[in-house]
Amino acid sequence: MTSRGTLRRATSASRATSASRATAAALLSLGLLVGTCQPALAEPSQPTDPVPSAEASPGRQAPASSDRLSLGVKRTGLVQAQATSDITAATAVSLINTERARYGVRPIVLDTSVTTALNNHAKYISLNPDEPDVFTEDPALPGYTEAGASIAPYSEPLWTTTLRETVEAMISDPYLRDSFILEETGTSISFGAYSDVRTFSMEFTGEAPTGYPRSYPRGTNYNRLRNQAPWVSSSGCSGTGMPISAAFNHEVYLGVTAASGSLKADGVSTSVCVIPPDQSGEAGLAMVPASPLKPGTHYTGTLSGTMNLRTGGTQAVSQAVEFTTGAAATGIAGDQTGDRVADMFAVNKAGELYLYKMRANGTIGHGWKVGAGWGGFNWISLAGDVNKDGRSDLLGRRSDGTLWLYHSTGVGTLRPGLRVGHGWDGLSALTVVGDMNADGTRDLVARKADGGLLRYNLGATSVWGGRQIGYGWNGMTHLVGTGSMNGDKYDDILAIRNDGTLWAYYSGADSRIASYRRIGHGWQGWTQLFVVGDVNADGRLDMVGRNPNNELYTYINKGTGWAPAVKAGVRFDAFRLFA
Repeated sequence: MTSRGTLRRATSASRATSASRATAAALLSLGLLVGTCQPALAEPSQPTDPVPSAEASPGRQAPASSDRLSLGVKRTGLVQAQATSDITAATAVSLINTERARYGVRPIVLDTSVTTALNNHAKYISLNPDEPDVFTEDPALPGYTEAGASIAPYSEPLWTTTLRETVEAMISDPYLRDSFILEETGTSISFGAYSDVRTFSMEFTGEAPTGYPRSYPRGTNYNRLRNQAPWVSSSGCSGTGMPISAAFNHEVYLGVTAASGSLKADGVSTSVCVIPPDQSGEAGLAMVPASPLKPGTHYTGTLSGTMNLRTGGTQAVSQAVEFTTGAAATGIAGDQTGDRVADMFAVNKAGELYLYKMRANGTIGHGWKVGAGWGGFNWISLAGDVNKDGRSDLLGRRSDGTLWLYHSTGVGTLRPGLRVGHGWDGLSALTVVGDMNADGTRDLVARKADGGLLRYNLGATSVWGGRQIGYGWNGMTHLVGTGSMNGDKYDDILAIRNDGTLWAYYSGADSRIASYRRIGHGWQGWTQLFVVGDVNADGRLDMVGRNPNNELYTYINKGTGWAPAVKAGVRFDAFRLFA
C-alpha cells in the first residue's frame, strides 16, 4: 500500500512510499545514519504498542505545497508557559494521542528508527540558518549527511527550545495539527533535535480518510487557551487565542480560494481573525481568536469557505464549531464553570440535559445542551461535593426506582453514573438536605406514602441508612434543603404546605426536627422549588422556584431570611426537572 499522493513544496507530486522508508532502514543497517548530533530524545515504544517494521510501513508524508515553510515562514518564536523541565518523546506521543482521542481518531506510536537521521537533519538546518530549502540537503554545505538528506523530504522543522514547546506549538499550528499530528491515517511519529531546531516525521496508512470535516478544538473541558505557535502571526492573524480549525477531506479538495469564520463565547460574538486562503493548507480553514480562550466557557461558531476540487472546479464548504473550555474547581456550591457563581442543570421534555450559567445577581445567563437520555428520570438534585474534589455532584432517580449519582468534572460534564439505590419509586419529596447532624456526611430525606419522613446518609459512592425522623409530612408540596437557617451547625429543611405557607424545620443533634416555625406565605402554585447552590459566593445555599407562569425566580439566602425575589428567567415551560 502506498501513501496518498500530494505535492511536496511547489514542484514534487509524490509522497514517500514504503520503499523510501525501507531505504532509511537500509541506511541504518549500513551505519550511515551516524549520531553526530545531540543524544536522541526518543524512547522505545511501549511493548503493547509496537513500532511498525520498515517493510510494513506505508510511507512518510512529505510537506504539502501549501506548507507555510515553502512560503518563507520560519516556525520560530517564544512559546508561552515554558516548563522548567522537558518531556520525553514517549510523553510527547501521549500528549498528541490525548488530542487525537478528542479529535476522534486512533492513536499513533513512537518510532525511533529514524531518530538519528532526524537529529542529523536538524543539525544541518541549524548550521545553515540562511538556507531557504529545509527539505533537502546540499552536500557542499556544513552538516550534510546522507542520513539527514534521506529523511529531509519527509520531515518538518520547528525552531523551539524544548520538546514540550514543540508539541504545544504543533497542536496550536492549524496546518501541522490538521495535516500531520491529528491526521486520521497517521500511524507513527519520530522526533529529532539539534540546538535550536526540532524535527519530526510521520507515517500514514495511505487509506482514504473518513469522518471529515472535523473541527478542533472539540468536545468538553478543553484546556489549551492560548496560541502557542507564534509564527501563525505571519499569516496576518496576531491573535493570542488558541487557533480554531476545520479540516476537510484532502482526497477531495486541493487549495482554499475563500475563507470566513465567526465565533461566540457563551452566546456573545467574539473577535477572530480568519487565516487567509493561501495560508490555510490544502484542505483546511482556520481562525485565531483575538484574545485567549476563557475558562469555563461554551464556544460555538462556523468556518466557511470555497475550495478547489481535485476533479476540477470549486465547491463551497462549511463546518460548525462547538466546544467548552475547562474550569478549575472553586468549592462554591453549584459552581460548574469556575466563576464562583452557582449554575443550574435542567432537563427538558425531550430528555436533554442543559446547563445554564447563573449570574451573581440571581439572573440566568447562557445555557447549552450537555447531555441526552435523561427522559427516564423523574427527579434530580445537587448532591453537594460528595467526593471532595471541589465540584458539586448530581443525584437523580429514574422511573424504575433506581437512584443514580453522577460526579461532576466541571462545565456540565458528568462522569458515568453510579447506581446507589433501588426501590425508591415508593418514596416522594426526595431532598438533599445537607448535614443534618453535623457528622460530616450529607443527608437525603424522603417521604413514605404514610407521611413518614426518612433520613439517609449520602456518600461518594453509596446511600445508606433509612431512619425515620418524622411523620405527618403528607401536607407538604415541596421540601428544600438550604443549609442552617438559624445559625447553628445543623442543616435544616424548608417546606411549603398545601395552603401555600412556608415553614422552616430546624434539625437537632440526633437528626430529628427540634423545632419549626412559619417564615412565609403565598407560595401556592409553585411548580418547582430547588436549591441551585451558592449564587453570590457568601457561603449560603440559594434557591430558585418556578411559578405557574413558567417564570423562574431566585431567592438569595440571607442566613435567617431571604432577599427580595429576583426574576431569573422566563419561558421555562419546556423543562420539567431542575437542580
